[in-house]
Formats: sequence, structure tokens, C-alpha cells
Amino acid sequence: MSEIDVVILAAGKGTRMKDNIPKPLHEVAGLPMLEWVCRAVRQIDPNNIIAVQSPDEDFSSFVDQTAVQKEQLGSANALESAFDKVTSEKVLVINADMPLMTGEALQKLVSSSEGFDAAVLVASLKKPNGYGRVIPVGQRQVVEQIVEEKDATTEQKKIHLVNSGVYCFRTDYIKRAIRQVTDDNQQEEYYLTDALPGAKIIDLEDWRDTLGVNDQKQLAQVNRYARQRIDDLLMASGVAMIDPENTYIDANVIIGSGTVIKPGTVIEHDSVIGADNEIGPFAHLRQKTVTGDDVHIGNFVETKN
Repeated sequence: MSEIDVVILAAGKGTRMKDNIPKPLHEVAGLPMLEWVCRAVRQIDPNNIIAVQSPDEDFSSFVDQTAVQKEQLGSANALESAFDKVTSEKVLVINADMPLMTGEALQKLVSSSEGFDAAVLVASLKKPNGYGRVIPVGQRQVVEQIVEEKDATTEQKKIHLVNSGVYCFRTDYIKRAIRQVTDDNQQEEYYLTDALPGAKIIDLEDWRDTLGVNDQKQLAQVNRYARQRIDDLLMASGVAMIDPENTYIDANVIIGSGTVIKPGTVIEHDSVIGADNEIGPFAHLRQKTVTGDDVHIGNFVETKN
């Protein structure tokens, strides 16, 4: 696989969250969204992970380097803010609010981008509201145009193929092409999508990978899907759950096989639960709880450390 840098766009103000937490630091299953994104991009073994941040934020503890977007002038301007730190043959661009994106999907994007100046991950959504629409060239798997929803016509809004906001570029191409991007749109912003005509279209296998977070409702939605994935992995390893939809297990939790998790149980991150335990119902195992094997933690019990 080609040498590659990663740029994570993390400078958005997140005003629709209506709280005082920087949007990339909102937690999904016990981890900041930015940490989920970093875990995914590390699976493509990048030379350098760069976070583009606003002047009043500092995400340096998550990444190799940071760059500052001085003004909110759009995604193209955000990427351009990091250009002096991008030195590899290719660059992968991803938003900081995509905690469900997987390393497997990113590996597919990078490997499928060979021979193209640019490639984009796309998904087909039944309800594409809020997403940019991808218009392909006829039946070919290349982009003719990507239209942001606010700029889309009524007919274009009927398109179900959407832009994930995750791209792979040849570095020399995007550094040239970005100079041609203008702010001639309703938002008066510099859209990175304007540099994508001719990009290879790569289909995502799981549409949930595309989900971003712009408000508290969307945060709750991605939390639900993230916990479903955690539950599925645990059950595949021999953990029994009486009611997975009413069981809340964070990332970074290890549970031994044969353990039964009863409804209403909360297990926070960095906990290690032994084999053949019985946990709950309505138990709260706070972070860094450790149990041995054949342990019973009954209803309404709380533990920590």
C-alpha cells in the first residue's frame, strides 16, 4: 500500500450540540469520537496523522501533529491548512465526528484508489437527508459531481447515493486542484467536494459507517450502533446477554466466555470481567472494575476500580 498521511478535519464548532464540549470529544461508548476515528485510521498504517483544529482547541494528545484552521471557510480550506505537514504520496481525509468508520472500509478505499487522482467512500441511504448527493458519470463508478444538500435541486435531492466525507487523494493532485475551488455556493464556503469530479466511487458495505454527529440525537444514534457492534463481538466470543438492547457496555471492556449479562447492566470502559460471571440485573460496573471467574454481582450493585 502506498505511503499515506491522514488529515482529520476537527475544527468544526459543533454549535448544534448546544453544550460546551468540543464536538470531537463527545463520547461514544466511553471513548471520544476523535479516538474512534484515530483507531480506524491507524489500521491503514499512515506515516502521519494530522488533526486540523480551531485556534482555541488542542487535540495534540490524539494525533502526531496538528494544524490550525484560522477561520471556518469550509472543508477545502481546512485541508489546505494542513498542507505543509502532508508529505506522503497520498493523503486520506476524514471528519472527526465519524466514530463508526472502520479500518476495513478505509483500507478498501486506499487500495481501490490506485490509478486515480481521488477516490470517495459512498453509501446508499433510504433517507439521505443532510448528506451531499453523489452524481456518477452514467453507469461508471466515477464522480461527475457531488452536490451539497443545501445547493441541490429537487431532482438531485431524490438521489440516494451519498457522500461519506471520506476521501483518498494523490497528494500532488489535491495540492493543485484545491487552488481551483471557489466559494460560489449558498454557504459561501470552499467545498472539498469540488475537487472530486473524476474520483473513483467506492461503495461502503455498511451504511452506518457514514454516520456523522451534528446534534445530540445523532450522538445517541451512533452510541446505539457502536454498542450493538460491541455486543455482537462479545456474544460471538461466548458472552450471553439476556437483553442486548438494554445492556450498556463500553469500548475497552473484556468479558470472559460463559458470563451472563442481565438487563439494565452498565459496564464502563477499561473493565475486565472474568469467565462464568453473572452480572445484574441493573448492576453498574464503573470504569476499571476487575472481577475474577465465577463471580456473581447482583441487582443494583455498583463497583469501581
